Amino acid sequence: MTTVAKGSTKTRTRKAKAGEAKSSNSKAKTTKGKVAKPLSTKKLDKKNAKTTVKQVVKSQREIKYKYPTEVDNTLDRKAFRQKVRNEDRAFQRKLSKEKDKAALEALQTKYMTFRKKHYMVA
Repeated sequence: MTTVAKGSTKTRTRKAKAGEAKSSNSKAKTTKGKVAKPLSTKKLDKKNAKTTVKQVVKSQREIKYKYPTEVDNTLDRKAFRQKVRNEDRAFQRKLSKEKDKAALEALQTKYMTFRKKHYMVA
């Protein structure tokens, strides 16, 4: 085992390195110790207001269907919409398959009356 003299360079360098590490930590603390500026609430309120306005606008929907008077709750409305969509698709399939012009025109008039009866925009 080797012994190092009190004044040797090895001990000086070790102490110097340890001292530098301590001093760099203390410097970092002083620079990081500055108090951050508080955020202005006016800017946040404006941002929040913009997002809430967007959410309100998104939640408003156009009513596409003319609901019967007996359909008053959301589940009945959902069933009604599904029924109307199914009938609409059936009409469109019949229209695409029909080749006779007279039958096609009669079917188109039925389809247009169906749309006027069930949809807001025909």
